[in-house]
Amino acid sequence: MGFCVDLTLAVQGESYDEAVNKLNAVIADYINEALTVDSKYKEQLLNRKAGLAEYIKYYYIAFLSRFKKEPLHCNLI
Repeated sequence: MGFCVDLTLAVQGESYDEAVNKLNAVIADYINEALTVDSKYKEQLLNRKAGLAEYIKYYYIAFLSRFKKEPLHCNLI
């Protein structure tokens, strides 16, 4: 699972690389739509932050992954 904390977007993939690629594509599409199709609401769409709980989970996983050689795969989010 991949999660963009800054835009509150999530994806799932069969592998780490697949999840990263999907998340990058979803972020690019989201930003493109916010700037073109929904430009009237772009400020709201591009400033849609996750809640405190998501940030805590993100930094917890990031902290744990510092001790691993491979990316940490976790189902906390």
